[in-house]
Amino acid sequence: MERAEKSGTESELPFVRRVLTVFGLAALASAAWALADILLLIFGSVLVAVLLRAIADPLMAYVRIPERGALILAVVLVISLPAAAGIFLGPELSREMSGLYDGLPKAFARVAEVLQLGSFTQPCKASCGQQAIILFAIGAPYGNPTDICASSRQLTSRRVKLRKNLFFSAI
Repeated sequence: MERAEKSGTESELPFVRRVLTVFGLAALASAAWALADILLLIFGSVLVAVLLRAIADPLMAYVRIPERGALILAVVLVISLPAAAGIFLGPELSREMSGLYDGLPKAFARVAEVLQLGSFTQPCKASCGQQAIILFAIGAPYGNPTDICASSRQLTSRRVKLRKNLFFSAI
């Protein structure tokens, strides 16, 4: 009789071990989810440290400056090169973006015309302006465009729904 009881508890031991393993993995996943921001910050810090070290090592070898000086010079280079690019390329980039902003509504209107979406875009263009063409040129299934264009709040909520639909349809 004693042997039967012992074998019953021994047969439950693998099950208990599996249950504890599942709970442990669930706790680990929950902790990782709760600490996701911190883990992302640590990962980014490691990437920046690797980048700075990759720039500082050749500086130490070829310029023959100490490690601390090479790291300081690497930080200065990492900060100053994008800043200089922004200063020198910023005005041209601004002009290009302005041209894109001006030409984009015409391009969407042309796409709407080719796809025969004119009946959808015209009421929105009249009541909301050019931005609404983007919403309907993609083919948002939200009924009458004049209802959507009644207020900017509705238009914004429709854009959020459209983004969610596009995201979930891509999965």
